[in-house]
Amino acid sequence: MAAVSNTLPLLTDYLGKLHPTDFDALYREQGCVVFVFQRLLPPLAQQYMIRVAFQQVQAGSQEPLHFQSKLFSIWTAPRAVEDGTFNEALKALAKYYILLQGEGKGLEVKWTANRHFLENLSSYLITEAPQRVSSPEEATLSALHNHAVKQWDSFLRWLTGSKDGGVVVPLAKDVVVQLSLQSHQGHLTSEGFRYVLNDRQTQLWKLVLCFLFSVKENRELHRGSLVFCINLAHKAVGDVVYRDTTSGRQTQRKGGLLEFVHFLAEIGVVKQEAKDFVMTPAGAALFSTDVAAKLARSMAGDSGSGASVSSEAEQGIVVESNFKVYAYTSGSHYVSLLKQFCRIITQLPNMVVGHLVADTVLQALAQGISIDNIIKFLETAAHPRAVKRARDGSPIVPANVKNQLEVWESSKQRAKTREAVLFEWSLDEQDADTEFAAAVAAASSLNGLIFKGKGSREKPWRVAVDANGADVVRDIIRRKRREAAERVAAEAAEAEAVAQAEAAAAAEAEAAGAASAMQNPADESVAPGPLAHEASC
Repeated sequence: MAAVSNTLPLLTDYLGKLHPTDFDALYREQGCVVFVFQRLLPPLAQQYMIRVAFQQVQAGSQEPLHFQSKLFSIWTAPRAVEDGTFNEALKALAKYYILLQGEGKGLEVKWTANRHFLENLSSYLITEAPQRVSSPEEATLSALHNHAVKQWDSFLRWLTGSKDGGVVVPLAKDVVVQLSLQSHQGHLTSEGFRYVLNDRQTQLWKLVLCFLFSVKENRELHRGSLVFCINLAHKAVGDVVYRDTTSGRQTQRKGGLLEFVHFLAEIGVVKQEAKDFVMTPAGAALFSTDVAAKLARSMAGDSGSGASVSSEAEQGIVVESNFKVYAYTSGSHYVSLLKQFCRIITQLPNMVVGHLVADTVLQALAQGISIDNIIKFLETAAHPRAVKRARDGSPIVPANVKNQLEVWESSKQRAKTREAVLFEWSLDEQDADTEFAAAVAAASSLNGLIFKGKGSREKPWRVAVDANGADVVRDIIRRKRREAAERVAAEAAEAEAVAQAEAAAAAEAEAAGAASAMQNPADESVAPGPLAHEASC
């Protein structure tokens, strides 16, 4: 079996979030115990568990063993205690609930070992590994390889919306929806673009772990599916990993382990042959970066052309120092992937020539694709000639190309563009200062204020607002203007009413004076004069 990678970050993170009872169920399976022991524990933690397992064998007790940190420190070199290796080992054992922490501090901390883990580990260590009787024939291995490539090729064609789109059955489609890889219109999202350019191992694990998370409420199905998946690490390509014992059409896929097995068949991890499910290289790729890279370099031809999967030596991507990209493939969906960040120059039946230019790369960055995604895609799908060049000391992606891609990314990060709306007020416009202040306050509350500038003799009042919040600011300005107009109208009506009242009062006073004069006319005729005075004398 191919060498297994030591780092499985997605699986490690997923396991680290499981409940202790889930681990207790997993450790009842020897395959899960061996996997955690060999692949997830650091070397010092492995040594601790070997010692503890044999102590339990010697004690012959069925009860879990208890230890103090002091005992583990005795088994540890002083240098490992000083540099933190000791604490990392205990932290890993606690993370996967192999050791349960109890009371105490420092070296007095008490630990309880998981009994199921120790029993299965000791049984594995003292039992001779079974010898593989025979390996599958080369034709069988080639057929399984082709099946894995074509299934994945069909899935990617459907996911990327290629013209010759593949057929995807509901289980894989449901997972794509949960991962938000496609929009409602069937187009790739930003997350989808990053996904299709990722390495094959990461792509497979994202699908598998998303399925496991979706059935987490069904504990029996979740634990059974997780155990089945982990046990694939101990299988070889061509092994029968599951046998359907149901009869005829009575199979109930929903809610049982068979549902998970059918999901793995949809993405090419296993192949159904009658009632048997056989592991393909995609199953090995879950745990081996070498197999995953080999699958990434295997590109199927168009489904309508009848082309078969070409040999690994004939396909792959070569990146030259002049920014030219040569993709030896007849699969149209690989052309659609290259179009995301390359300008296609020439397209032949079995080869595509692209050119890395600033426009297409910046467009890819705007869609959410990172330079790391682009470089990882070019490296994982590299042609064997490029891989050989890497073994000789030259990088798969030339240094000048990688540096320029990083420069383009950094330039985009320095200058960002977004749609905005500019509001302006002329200097002689009434209430310009009030509307300006209201617009600034509204834009700031929406986190959409881009620029503000107070008016002067030469410049008008200006506010630049993010397009998403422009309608709100526009409504506030309209309301302010409506309120101002209503206020002016109210003031004018009030002034007119006062004027009318004053005019009425003046008219009323004048009329009163006239009436008073008419009521006393004799007062003026009897006024004494000189002649009257003399006559009286």
